[in-house]
Amino acid sequence: MAVPEKEKKTIWMAYLLYFLGGGVGLHHFYLGRDFNAFLWGSTFGYFGLGLVLDLFRLPKLVADANEEEFPMLLLEVEKKHCKKPVFNFERFFYQLCTGTLCDLLFCQCMPIEWKESMYYYAVVHGMVSSLAAAFGVWIA
Repeated sequence: MAVPEKEKKTIWMAYLLYFLGGGVGLHHFYLGRDFNAFLWGSTFGYFGLGLVLDLFRLPKLVADANEEEFPMLLLEVEKKHCKKPVFNFERFFYQLCTGTLCDLLFCQCMPIEWKESMYYYAVVHGMVSSLAAAFGVWIA
């Protein structure tokens, strides 16, 4: 039995899904980026900022989704040999948004009594909230 070729993603379909359901990440589901689609739907496109960015970077996302496996294998080999990743504004933006989201989520889970005391500001918000933001950066 022959293995079917990977279906090529089209730019017009990606833009159609972007305009119909970009806030919930339909275009990311179409491109096979399920984790990004989940984050997109959870935050309505990173609070609207990601919607503006995706308007311009959607052609690159479609090209990445249509790439063959060989460039991805080269990227994996390069990641093993290069210890420090190259700075990427897009990745930095996602890390910033995810870290902030985890920090805000953590702060909302604190009991109201802790928020009214000085202990909250000195210890909990100063140290533990920073750990929550770091965790958000780590998962991005």
